[in-house]
Amino acid sequence: MGKTYRPWNPNQQWLLPPSVQDWLPENDMVYFILDTVNELDISAITQKYEQESRGRGKQAENEYRTRNGE
Repeated sequence: MGKTYRPWNPNQQWLLPPSVQDWLPENDMVYFILDTVNELDISAITQKYEQESRGRGKQAENEYRTRNGE
């Protein structure tokens, strides 16, 4: 089972304010950062992250113990 990331949607409706666009100007730097981050190739990072057993629950812990003879 792969790891999951919490999605963030800048169009998400909030209680106060109703949406991010209501309080961020159209030319705010955050939109540039979002576009830039979406273009990054983070496959090397996610590949390493997928190999770690931290955060995957009991199944991963059991797999780790089995592989390491514990």
